[in-house]
Amino acid sequence: MITTREFLRRTALAATTAAFPSIVRAATSDSADVIVIGAGFSGLAAAKTLMDAGKNVIVLEARDRIGGRAFSDSTWPGKYPLEMGAAWIHGVTGNPLSTLAKANSLQTLPFNYEKKAFYKNSGVLLARNEIDTFEKEFDQVSKGAGALADKLDSDIALATTFKTFASNSKWTDLQLSNARRLAHVEIEHEYAAPLESLSAWNWSEGSELPGGDAFVLQGFSQIAKAAATKLNVVFKKTITSITTSASSVSVKTQDGAVYTAPKVICTLPLGVLKKGGIQFNPGLPLEKTRAISKLGMGLLQKTALLFDTCFWPKDTQLFDSLAGTPAYQWAEWVNLYPFTQQPILVGFNMGGFAATLESKTDAQVQAEATAALGKMLGLTIPTPRAVRVSRWGKDPFSLGAYSYMGVGATPRDRINLAKPVSGRLFFAGEATHSKHPATLHGAWLSGLDAAKAVIG
Repeated sequence: MITTREFLRRTALAATTAAFPSIVRAATSDSADVIVIGAGFSGLAAAKTLMDAGKNVIVLEARDRIGGRAFSDSTWPGKYPLEMGAAWIHGVTGNPLSTLAKANSLQTLPFNYEKKAFYKNSGVLLARNEIDTFEKEFDQVSKGAGALADKLDSDIALATTFKTFASNSKWTDLQLSNARRLAHVEIEHEYAAPLESLSAWNWSEGSELPGGDAFVLQGFSQIAKAAATKLNVVFKKTITSITTSASSVSVKTQDGAVYTAPKVICTLPLGVLKKGGIQFNPGLPLEKTRAISKLGMGLLQKTALLFDTCFWPKDTQLFDSLAGTPAYQWAEWVNLYPFTQQPILVGFNMGGFAATLESKTDAQVQAEATAALGKMLGLTIPTPRAVRVSRWGKDPFSLGAYSYMGVGATPRDRINLAKPVSGRLFFAGEATHSKHPATLHGAWLSGLDAAKAVIG
């Protein structure tokens, strides 16, 4: 089974620069050896590596905080900050984030995907034999869809190969529905995109690190804070253009400021690049614009609810639901009680429904979330003490959660997205990492790679 990877987002509540008074400072000059665009994990990794190598580095950040799509909401009334962006260390063995957490004395706790409950409706759980049937049929259709894709002359949507296999196998509507439901939580939530958008050829990309997943209790923002120590970070700098000449790169910001350096590392999220609001002079190479076009930017929305008491099974870490109406709404919940000892449930939604939720008020989302919970558990749900709703899709500085392989995209597109331009303009970010895309450690590693290329 595919491990659910959650790389989510938060914009309504942003940590201010005052939260990091001792670790970041405004640049004292508009020129440097290297300019890094973005203070997310890829940008911080690149800037720290360059600074440690003796380079004068300026980091330009559009937000008023560091961390990018990793944001630990310290205003949350719970015992620990609430991760509204990246929430897990995916694969603790050999993961640089595990090393960073340990080096900064941050506590991590393993997440056990086997401690999972699957609800039919109104508190009724699926029996073990029903779950086994679900998983068997899901595996069959996944393998069958892959075999069909291998025979194709051109790429198509993963949804089409799923439906074609089921049709050829003369599956019943119930069998197809069950497999499709499991595909929703195991694939669509994993890649933050519907089967209709995922490449049948290349949707299952990259590699996983061993050791299982883990939470960082004090939050990924603490890792970002440590990485930003002594860096020159200039906040609220929205990039409007990047101009490369024979001797330098100039970066212009919305307020009219211009920063110049011999080399620049751009870590703008794929969603921002896809919007096309940044003017590149000269224009980017065709292979890079193709990569930006073909790679998709997914959306996975998170709704966190803090209650006064824990009225659900405390030890169950993951709840999957068949009670959604339509079927793929509010289909997955994570229980944070085993990690925080507080009654917190976090619901996930992706794609179009996630975008719809992002446009609603917190109160409206809370009402929908508690109604879905009540239907799943067969209970009258009390009013939560606190609610937080992620809105990365509406955040102009991310415009989505993380990248995925769209129809027609290939692994070469990630490589091309990462390629330097003219030996002066370099690129990093989770979308550029071909081995660990759509992960926080992939973002970090991409920043290290870009910094090494600049130095080397």
